[in-house]
Amino acid sequence: YYLRFIDPGNGQALVDPAKEKYWMPVDLYVGGAEHAVLHLLYARFWHKVLYDLGVVSCKEPFGRLVSQGMILGEQ
Repeated sequence: YYLRFIDPGNGQALVDPAKEKYWMPVDLYVGGAEHAVLHLLYARFWHKVLYDLGVVSCKEPFGRLVSQGMILGEQ
């Protein structure tokens, strides 16, 4: 889905190659550990498929990951 944010009005292709090369890979992904692990697994899998098909120009969708900790609020 992140690729559609780059070129949401394109009805002919998933993403314009020039726009994809400009915006990808995303510099920094920030997320909690439980969300980030599953989302990154999903995103990286499909990005690899799209890379192998020649749809995207970079091997990895995100350059760097920062995981936030959980605040449990225990006393």
